[in-house]
Order: sequence, then structure tokens, then C-alpha cells
Amino acid sequence: TFAIKAGKGKIYKVAQKGVPGYLKYKVTNAASNGKGTVTLVGSTSKKNDKKFKSLTVVSSVKIGGVNFNVTAVGAKAFTGRKYLTTVVIGGNVKTIGGAAFSKCGKLGKVTIKSTRITTIGKNAFQGVKSNVKIYLPKKKYDAYAKKLKAKGMNTPKKAVYKKSK
Repeated sequence: TFAIKAGKGKIYKVAQKGVPGYLKYKVTNAASNGKGTVTLVGSTSKKNDKKFKSLTVVSSVKIGGVNFNVTAVGAKAFTGRKYLTTVVIGGNVKTIGGAAFSKCGKLGKVTIKSTRITTIGKNAFQGVKSNVKIYLPKKKYDAYAKKLKAKGMNTPKKAVYKKSK
């Protein structure tokens, strides 16, 4: 076996079960002691790939034999994914970038597991299904619902916010 030294700012492709193609991660902190961080910046599959229906943003990913915490979903990372219906945001995510999931017209279920989110970018979920169900952690429900309504979830008027168990 061999180890790849992950460099800050470099983008790496990582396969994930159930997701066509590869997910692309940009290294934001190249620490090799398990404290390194990455941003999920997109996928190698085409935007109109009918198999790209579900996405789980994992808490950590292994690159070159080293674990990196996934702390952000980049701006426009999954904009325009026509067939994306379900998104789960992992426990280490702190930032959801602007327009990260905008124009995903079939996106009907979003589960946010992270209790660390500090930033939700403008129009992060604009143009998703009008009756999208958003599951939020109990202890962050009020704060996240307010953030999503103010910035990230501009379009859906019938969005249903629920507390996760």
C-alpha cells in the first residue's frame, strides 16, 4: 500500500456507495493526524444522470489513507441535479454554500444531522420541491428553521419542517 499526501486546495475524487461516478472533495486543511477537513464540491456524474437520486454527505471521508472531516458543502455543488430526491447532511458539516442544492426540482426530503452548522448560503435550497420535508436536529430546530427560511429555503412556501428523533 501507499499513502497520498493530500495537499490543501487540491480536489480528490472519492467513490461512495449508491452515488454514480465520484464525489469531489476539496482539501481545506491538509492535517494528516485525523483533523484535516474537506469541502464537498460536486460530483463527476452529469447533472441529468437519472441514477443520481440520493446523496448522503458523510461525516468523514478517507483520502490517501487519511480521514478528513467533511465540514462544508460548496457553493453550487449540486445545483440543477434534476433527479435528486433525497439529501442527508452529515454530522460534521458547518457550512452549506450558496445555491448548493438550488434548482433540484425533485428534491423532496432533506435531513440535517449536523448540530454544528453556522452558515447557510443564499439560495442554498432555492427551486426544490414546493412541499419539501426538512428534518432538523431537535436541539437546533428553531435556529436552523430560522436560517433556512431567511436564506437557504427561499422558494418553497409549503415546506414542512420536522424535528428529527
